[in-house]
Amino acid sequence: MNVWIVKENEFVDLISGKARSSRAAMLADYFIEQGCKITAWSSLWSHNLKSYLYEEREIIEIKKGLKLHVLPATKEYNSNISFARIAQERQIAKLFKKAIWNEPENPDLIYCCWPLIETSYEAVRYGKKNNIPVIIDIRDMWPDIFIQPFNTLLKPFAKIGIDLLFKRQVSFALQNATMITGTTPKAMALPLKYGREKKRVDHFVFHCYKKPCYSSKELAEAVTKWGFRGVSEKTFNVVLFGSIGTRIVDFDTIFLAAKLLENENIRFIICGTGVDYYFITEKSLNHPNVMMAGLCNQLELVSLASISNVGLIPYRNTFDFVDSLPTKFSEYLSSSLIIFTSLSGLSKTMVEKYSCGRYYSDSSSLANELRKLVNNSEQEQVMRESSNNLYQKMFNADVVYKEFVKELISLSERRGK
Repeated sequence: MNVWIVKENEFVDLISGKARSSRAAMLADYFIEQGCKITAWSSLWSHNLKSYLYEEREIIEIKKGLKLHVLPATKEYNSNISFARIAQERQIAKLFKKAIWNEPENPDLIYCCWPLIETSYEAVRYGKKNNIPVIIDIRDMWPDIFIQPFNTLLKPFAKIGIDLLFKRQVSFALQNATMITGTTPKAMALPLKYGREKKRVDHFVFHCYKKPCYSSKELAEAVTKWGFRGVSEKTFNVVLFGSIGTRIVDFDTIFLAAKLLENENIRFIICGTGVDYYFITEKSLNHPNVMMAGLCNQLELVSLASISNVGLIPYRNTFDFVDSLPTKFSEYLSSSLIIFTSLSGLSKTMVEKYSCGRYYSDSSSLANELRKLVNNSEQEQVMRESSNNLYQKMFNADVVYKEFVKELISLSERRGK
């Protein structure tokens, strides 16, 4: 079976070595395990690095069974929510449309990630014309997300503009896709808003994580390297893995909590890079119990998690994030970390329901909840076991994504009959 995976950015970051496998790349691996051949479609733009990976080839062989068909986009953006990003999305859609209609062989299945809107529209048009199942997997609440930066008075006018730009394509794509999936229950409300009648096959699949396998020697060496940087099991370690950007992450609350905990055996370790990395690094210099670790590879993150206690999800409660369950949620669970989240929606519900973490609303509550945990090792152990149990039950990619892939293959086989 030949499968197309349409996902901007993810495979590019994988090629560059600047990111770990995420949802689309993991699904590609599970498709390959089932004997499928994968063509991924993407430009060479890195969303994380905000730059292009320069590569002359039109086709890049990533691994056996997986090739990347490069869409030669040139437009750039600095802000994730911006007209520049919309312009790049339109360019990618045009390149995708031209490329797929010139392909000599049709796929058996198209898995298309949302966003991007116009690229998804072209994928659904192509699938509808050629009787090919198209799955749209909703990751972000486009186009509604573009209305949120405007104030209350301007929001109605912004909505009119966004509808003029996108409503026709959004409605067509979401109404005519063979299957709609999403990463959260809230994501499944978007297609209904744009006129889709819910189908039996439509459902959400949480962001899952595949725990990497490292030898005890590799892990021990990596832990030793953290020791050289002053990080060990001697302190109560609170980690944050992710992009360093102040639009999404509330660093002020972290720094205020760190100030309150300055004389206690608690340390914050922030891993990642992003548009505000240097600004946040400069602020961290005023807090001796905060460490900016920079961009880390997967072994470094896994080894750090093995000597840590808590994983932070310190996002702002914006429209696009309040009900999200970020990838780091399952990543933290895989290492039996206790999750501390500032999100008041689904993330809060999950940690409270499954007793694997705590919700905090401000710096005082964050500091107080950490103090309680430091002083109660028995409770910490119980919560860590709950994290592991939840991971195995609902967030283990080797279980959840494998079954998801089998479901998608079955959908294609039924369509063929």
